Amino acid sequence: MSKLRVLVATARTQGWRPADFLACDDGELVAVTTGCERGNARCGCDLCRVFTGLESRKAATTAEVIEIAMSVDEYLTEYRASLFESGVADTEHNRSEIEASAHSLLAIADELPVGTVIERLGEEIIERSK
Repeated sequence: MSKLRVLVATARTQGWRPADFLACDDGELVAVTTGCERGNARCGCDLCRVFTGLESRKAATTAEVIEIAMSVDEYLTEYRASLFESGVADTEHNRSEIEASAHSLLAIADELPVGTVIERLGEEIIERSK
């Protein structure tokens, strides 16, 4: 099986910002949490900063690019299942949105070298300094 670049929660660089946290498991596949209702990408609230673990549904402020033995279809299945289990309604519209979100994260991971640690500021993804 070929390797797939994905984003996982990471403890690497935690503490770089004073408000960093890792509540999900280190190495857990992540999704992007919906932004806050204020609509301000730099408001500083947790919703504008976090990734959410697909299994634990807990948050982290950092994610890392890794390669794993997984197909795109397996990744999409896991991503969808996590969101449906969290209470997202299984509708055609939501399936389309979920798939677009998953592909967006795969594209981000594919553009960065393995080992890159990233953070979020709203919709903006920022590489952390080494």
